[in-house]
Amino acid sequence: MTFPASIRAQIFGVAGQRTTARDFGSFFWIVHRDQLRTPVCAGSRRGFASAGDGTSRPANKERKEIACYLSTLTDPWKNLAIEEWLFRQTPPHLYVLLLWRNSKCVVLGKNQNPWKEINMLAVAQDGVPLVRRRSGGGTVYHDLGNTNYSLMVPRTEFSRSHGATMVARALHNLDIPARTNERFDVVVDVNGHPKKISGSAYKIVSQRAYHHGTMLINSDLADLRKYLKIPPKKIVSKGIGSVPSPVTSIGSISFTASHQAFCHQVRNEFLKEHGYFELVRPDEEYDDSSRGYASWNVIDDPTLNSMPGVDGYVKETKEWEWTYGLTPQFLHELSTDLDIGPVTLTLHSTEGVITQCEVSECPESLRSLVGSFTQSCQGLRYGYSDIRMAFDRVVSDFSLKAVRDDNGIGRWEGELASLGQFKKLRD
Repeated sequence: MTFPASIRAQIFGVAGQRTTARDFGSFFWIVHRDQLRTPVCAGSRRGFASAGDGTSRPANKERKEIACYLSTLTDPWKNLAIEEWLFRQTPPHLYVLLLWRNSKCVVLGKNQNPWKEINMLAVAQDGVPLVRRRSGGGTVYHDLGNTNYSLMVPRTEFSRSHGATMVARALHNLDIPARTNERFDVVVDVNGHPKKISGSAYKIVSQRAYHHGTMLINSDLADLRKYLKIPPKKIVSKGIGSVPSPVTSIGSISFTASHQAFCHQVRNEFLKEHGYFELVRPDEEYDDSSRGYASWNVIDDPTLNSMPGVDGYVKETKEWEWTYGLTPQFLHELSTDLDIGPVTLTLHSTEGVITQCEVSECPESLRSLVGSFTQSCQGLRYGYSDIRMAFDRVVSDFSLKAVRDDNGIGRWEGELASLGQFKKLRD
């Protein structure tokens, strides 16, 4: 990992010195031990000054060790892996800020059911990746018009309100009158009605916790509604459901809102929060060595080589067993009215696999066909492609193509298509 020259000089005392993989892993301990001065991490004792945002902080309080990271990557799996790596590998007492953007994707909470939360047919047709994160909370849509932030703190310092409040203060610096609500979302009032611009999720382990969230800056809200608008399905699930809220983007409120401006103001509030007032600047400084962002630890593809084990996190979250296999147990009732009578099936799924398929309604003339189909479904991965193949195989075995065409079974196939998990998304 290479830091800007001015920062390297302050960290190591030698301008131009590069870090190694070992340096990256032990960097924060070095700073703590030697009490070196650096814009991104420090451990000295200094008094606190006015924050300049209408709040004051107590003087003579120990200054916390901090680190600010900015990922220039847009791969959602890599960015979630970077977050997990920093969470697990940096010292538990370190206060970390990480900001990043993802290319278009839908991000699912760890304990959620994708078939209940997402328009699976729409994301499959449009080739939008589905990513399951490691924290709880609801399903969100990401694109390059959305900026993500993560605040990592010692577990004893964790508060659900703290991160959202800090982000709201940062938005005030951009003349956006944001506030937090009772769910610790960041909202703005539009024509007297609150609209969400940022949602949050959390993760807590033995010594560490983080609060991360989104910020809708110039996201495509039509796509957001398209992918998160769930077609009616009769699903009973043990998973955590999302709480729908009206949303807007800060780009519709402020002409100056941008990814760069938001990152800069959140960083400033993070610095002030921990006593580094002399490092707060009204305008971001640019230099080529940090790809446009001064005084950040910038993470790009070469940086990942200095983060041993991060590729394992990437691989794990791309696996079918992670994305779909973590789905809580659920039941899905599929029904349709055929020309010769109604058909109703109930699929039972555990860990993304069909464990049972029950028939509650079926015309007598189709009972053998449907019975064969239910047996073929058991043990399949839940989703359209596997179920459709089982359906086609049974219809072929029974030589009943005419039944499918003439008796409306195609309409039932349409219901199956709403499962939307095409093979290309699994591979």
